[in-house]
Formats: sequence, structure tokens, C-alpha cells
Amino acid sequence: MIFRCENLNFHDYSFLLDVEENKNTIVGACIFEQYDFISMKAFILEKTAHIHKMRSKLVKRFGIYWFQEMTDAEWNSEKANVIV
Repeated sequence: MIFRCENLNFHDYSFLLDVEENKNTIVGACIFEQYDFISMKAFILEKTAHIHKMRSKLVKRFGIYWFQEMTDAEWNSEKANVIV
């Protein structure tokens, strides 16, 4: 059976630590000209189509966390939440 999984690296594991200092990162941007969010979102989704971690979910197999590639159905149901 093929799980289509990828190991997490040390930096990835740091986001799983249950400590007070582990917080989400929020990135903001200032745009000083007209900006079309819908076309930019489509552009980013297209450019990240072949980046494994962008189309993966976190799973635990054999007691270890892995990135597992989402099926097309899973991706289509979750892609609206990737770029908000």
C-alpha cells in the first residue's frame, strides 16, 4: 500500500510543540493600487499545485507524524481555507 507520505523536518515539528511560545504567524500586506483578490488567489493556487506540502494534510502513521498528499476530493473541499 502506498501512503504517499513525506517526513516532517525539525522545523515542521516545532509547530506541533504544546508550549505557550508556539503561536500562529499572521502576515499582513499593504497594497497601494487596485488589487484583485480572486485573480491573485487563483494565481497562488496554480503556482503551488506541485508543492507537496501545500497539498498535504498532517497524519500520524506508526506513531510518527507525516505529510500525506490529499486526494483531489479532499483538496477541493479544503482549498477555500488555504488563502483567506
